[in-house]
Amino acid sequence: VYNPSAITNCRYCPISNGDQFLAASEIFWSQRWRNFGIGWAYIVFNIFGAVMRYYLIRVRKPTGDTKRTVSIMLHSLGKAGYWVRSLLTT
Repeated sequence: VYNPSAITNCRYCPISNGDQFLAASEIFWSQRWRNFGIGWAYIVFNIFGAVMRYYLIRVRKPTGDTKRTVSIMLHSLGKAGYWVRSLLTT
C-alpha cells in the first residue's frame, strides 16, 4: 500500500470490481442465466443418477441371469471407454 491512510485510490488492488476478477476465469455477467441453467442441470442429473443407482441396486429384483447381465455391462463399458479415449486423444 502506497498510502496507508488513503480512503480512495489506495492502489492495493489492480481491479476495481468483481467482474474484472471473474473475467480472468471467463465468468461473465452477461452469461449468468446460461451458467445458472448449467448449474441446475448438473444438480438434476446427479439426483437422477443417485435415484437410478438406488433403484438398480436396492429395488430391482435380480433376474437370475447375472453372468449375462455383467457381461453386457462390461461390454458396454468397454465400448464407452473406447469412444471416450478416441475423443480425448484426437
